[in-house]
Amino acid sequence: MMLLSRTLCRPFARRQASSAAGLAAYRKLLRTRGTVFRGDDYAMRQTRDEIRRHFEENRGEADGERLAALFRDVDDVEDLLRNNVVQARQNDRGNFELKVPPQSSSSSPTNASCAEALRPIEE
Repeated sequence: MMLLSRTLCRPFARRQASSAAGLAAYRKLLRTRGTVFRGDDYAMRQTRDEIRRHFEENRGEADGERLAALFRDVDDVEDLLRNNVVQARQNDRGNFELKVPPQSSSSSPTNASCAEALRPIEE
């Protein structure tokens, strides 16, 4: 009887583990979106709705390979948002001002060249 109960509980334990990992991934994307789009209510609403829609579409996924691919996608999206999105606002003069978030590895050539390209133009 004990062996049968352990066998029956295994799929349930896997579902619980994937549910916890899914919730952690969901929260991770929501935190990242909050950092990237802070102060932009429209972008905050749109990204919240889009993240939720994607997670709802895959809520019942049980295939381990598919789940692994989805978690890799979460990491890719989080990295893309954190490292490739900047926000710009038009100022009174008609120019756009960029809000460039600090990079975690600002010594990399890509980030250094971007920082150089985004320096203010002296008039």
